[in-house]
Amino acid sequence: MSSLTLNSYPKNKDYYQKLIAFGKECLEICKTLNVTPVIHGSLAYLFYTKDGSIEVHDLDLLVPEAILSVLATEFTKQGIQNELSSHPSLKVLKGDEKISFHSMEYFLNNLSKTALPVDIEGSTFQILNLEALIKGYEASKNMEPKISEASSKKLEKLYLVKN
Repeated sequence: MSSLTLNSYPKNKDYYQKLIAFGKECLEICKTLNVTPVIHGSLAYLFYTKDGSIEVHDLDLLVPEAILSVLATEFTKQGIQNELSSHPSLKVLKGDEKISFHSMEYFLNNLSKTALPVDIEGSTFQILNLEALIKGYEASKNMEPKISEASSKKLEKLYLVKN
């Protein structure tokens, strides 16, 4: 068990708990392939800010880009719906739960030095450290306006946590 624990819940707690349960299933599949995904996005934001006013709609994970097609093949073998995109990413779906595996090379480099273990609902996940999360949100501000506005709001709270 890791020493850090995510004790906060988003506004959509029931859905979030279903999403984390699905995330645990995916994490077990990743372990069989010796892959350690790293959480970024809204769940990492929740961990650092404890901002229970947000909703977590999906689980964003970073993995080496070369493993995306291997994961897709394994999820297909396990009967789990998935689709590779050109972003480069892999969407994995179960009912209304969505997990996105993103290329760490595309989104952020050097993750071996920027992730830490966190207990989430009884399982240990790797989560992006605060500095790297902030860099990721700063980079996304240059994307489409809707993402930029949301990223700016999250950045404000992340800067407060940092300082």
